[in-house]
Amino acid sequence: MQTEEENNESSTDNATSDLAAAWDASDSTDETAGEEALVEESGGWEGDDKPNEEPPAAADGEIAGGGDTGHGEEDFAPKSLSATAREAWRETPAAMKADIVKRERDFSAGIQKYAEGAKRAEGMDRVLQPYSQYLQMNGGAGQTINTLLQTGSGLQMGSPIQKAQIVADLIGQFGVDVQALDGLLSGNGAPPEMQQQNAVQQQVQAALQPYQQMMQHQQQQQQQQQQQAANVVSSELSTFSQAPEHEFYADVRMQMADIMDMAANRGQQVGLKEAYNTACQLNPEIKKIVDSRALAASAQSRRRAGSSIHGSPGGPGGGLAEGGMRSAIEDAWDSAGRA
Repeated sequence: MQTEEENNESSTDNATSDLAAAWDASDSTDETAGEEALVEESGGWEGDDKPNEEPPAAADGEIAGGGDTGHGEEDFAPKSLSATAREAWRETPAAMKADIVKRERDFSAGIQKYAEGAKRAEGMDRVLQPYSQYLQMNGGAGQTINTLLQTGSGLQMGSPIQKAQIVADLIGQFGVDVQALDGLLSGNGAPPEMQQQNAVQQQVQAALQPYQQMMQHQQQQQQQQQQQAANVVSSELSTFSQAPEHEFYADVRMQMADIMDMAANRGQQVGLKEAYNTACQLNPEIKKIVDSRALAASAQSRRRAGSSIHGSPGGPGGGLAEGGMRSAIEDAWDSAGRA
């Protein structure tokens, strides 16, 4: 038979265990009440669903929400998707992820395929740019180049009659002075009056040449300065856009440009970071995502704060369910006493 002292010790242990269980239950109630109060103040959980519990820590070699580092493309949402679609990428079925990534890869391959053709076209445009006025006067680059090639081909590979016909057409089309041409062909040179006129033109061109060279030099310097400034801006934008904290840059870059242009027109200077934050707030889709993340982070912070004061009745939020805690303790004490 147990002695009275042993009975008292057993009763005390049971009471202590019941009190601890009641305290834990009350503390859990306090945390839930604090989260619900926060949600009520902010207008409710998005989609009427509570946020998921804090995700487990990533295992070695894994990244949060993405699997092993260096895994396939399916671990990361394609940048071409909208901000909302990228936000839901984790919940997307694996088969759909694979198909989307494949389409993105095929599209990129197609772009790369035609990139070389685009470079050749840009090179041709640079060659033709000095003759843009002449090309416009003759029906555009395509028609003008076709005509010139036909003429050159005929003069090089045509029969003697065909060559003579082409030259005759050119004389009539461009108003070539026949007497001057005859003098040059016979070896006598151009008539004296034409030689004098040509000498005057050469003198004028010689007098204008230093000014033309100076203007060309200034234009080259301006182009170099503009190119250097453009390279600096391009490098800065590349660094800014690749930073993880600027994940929505591709979505709001046009709004950023508008914001910076409007500020410049008012004589104000707006940095990239300020323009980015403002553009994110002005974009309804992205603002919704940012606000949702902030709400979830705030709730998670409160849960962590509650966990750090676990078992302290005097901590912040202890009065949210003071009556419920007191009642639970009294019930546990009475039950222990009855036992």
